[in-house]
Amino acid sequence: MDPYLVAVVADHAHLIEEFLHLHHHGEVELLWPKLLEGAGDRLGEVVELLGRQHVEIAVLLEESAQRLAVWRGCPTQETGDQLADTLEHLGTALTVHLGIEEKDVLPIVPEYVTAGEWRELGGHAINELPKDRIPIVFGMGMLASLSDAETVKLMLSPRH
Repeated sequence: MDPYLVAVVADHAHLIEEFLHLHHHGEVELLWPKLLEGAGDRLGEVVELLGRQHVEIAVLLEESAQRLAVWRGCPTQETGDQLADTLEHLGTALTVHLGIEEKDVLPIVPEYVTAGEWRELGGHAINELPKDRIPIVFGMGMLASLSDAETVKLMLSPRH
């Protein structure tokens, strides 16, 4: 395999792992306590479920990081297949997890989280990512490809 292409793919996979860690850490530190304080009766069970899923996702992220390191150092069919298998399981777990967040949590966020608190949550991940990687995640990259134009403008607008 071309070492340059292996490095590009491995760097991108690592960035996704890093962003997921930051996303989940921000939720645990900044979002869940606020929501449970105001809407614990409505969201308690959902937050508990999402917390268990965070643990499952963290295990898969650790496994993918280990397999990614092995594949980066020895990019064979076997190490690639092992990495792909772990990433597939991670993708499945994330699809379920994010679906629950979108269906059960996001609709009530405006009732309990101020715009400033929401920006703080978003800033948590942005401020921790390497600055040269932010456009890949937010700009012309991963999130923009899945978002409508208005959402992209919001993601890229300067914080006030």
